[in-house]
Amino acid sequence: MPYNNKTIQKFVANQRHKIPENTWSLLSETGLMDSSDQVDKRLTVDDLRDVAVWMARDLGLKDIALDVESCSTEFVTRKCRNCQLRPATVFHCDLRLCPRCYYRNLFRFFHRHKSAMREMDVYSVISVAYGMFLAEDVPKALEFAKEVHKKMLKALPLLFGGIYHIEIKRDEKTGLFWINYHYLINGTDSWAIYFAEVLGEKAWVYAWKQFTDRTSVIRYFIRECCRYPTSVILSPDYMKWYLDITARMKLIQGFGDMYKITGGRMKGKKLKLEHKCPRCGGKLEKPMRVSRDQVRWDKNLKCWVYVPPTLAQQPDKPKLVD
Repeated sequence: MPYNNKTIQKFVANQRHKIPENTWSLLSETGLMDSSDQVDKRLTVDDLRDVAVWMARDLGLKDIALDVESCSTEFVTRKCRNCQLRPATVFHCDLRLCPRCYYRNLFRFFHRHKSAMREMDVYSVISVAYGMFLAEDVPKALEFAKEVHKKMLKALPLLFGGIYHIEIKRDEKTGLFWINYHYLINGTDSWAIYFAEVLGEKAWVYAWKQFTDRTSVIRYFIRECCRYPTSVILSPDYMKWYLDITARMKLIQGFGDMYKITGGRMKGKKLKLEHKCPRCGGKLEKPMRVSRDQVRWDKNLKCWVYVPPTLAQQPDKPKLVD
């Protein structure tokens, strides 16, 4: 629900003393979002993160709240077994609740698909709705939508491929949950007709738009189709529920010729190299989280390095006098 929900109003009122004045004024004037579920432009990702952290703590998710709060502000360091060097990297929680990691992984996902998308001449975004459901019926509805999605792609063999995103959002009037599939494909918006014919009465196409510029279609897809699910994930009644039902789901993925370019995180050789010492190539021990003021940038190694806090000088012991 949006900010006018009584439960959220009560929660925010109880947390008033913890909320910065600028964030509080924005929440009071505009709420978390407007009626169209579009996050207010004046609310930054950090504002959303603060609300997510406070709400998670209030719901007893203390470990998740700590990770989200520390995301991008702390570092992870590992000690080399050979040369004792402690290389460090920025800590990213990679949790679905974290707005920073949510958009960070989206941008990284599209970065991985950059080379494949350059081969496209025309881009189109087609949105499909499967209806509104009660909270207890959403898991079954997601399975149904997944099967319909597979059959639709199988029935359209001439479709080059593309990217799809699964959206779950709550309708503020009925309290029911929408399940939508958004497709970014290579082709004109006339594909919406074929989508509708294959789907029949199982789902319906409710929006379509055509682009000729790759940058424009990515911006539109992220802003309009892949928005941070504020209406559900920042609701005290449905935060745990949403995190549970989406825990093992890939909400964004490629299909067709883009199917094997998977994952929002940059997995591969770069991630493996992070577990080797940049100076001697030795193995690194278990990670330890440290604050920003405990690391420095090494120009020679071109990486962050942990610097242990210097021990305070102990006062000299008084000499014994014979």
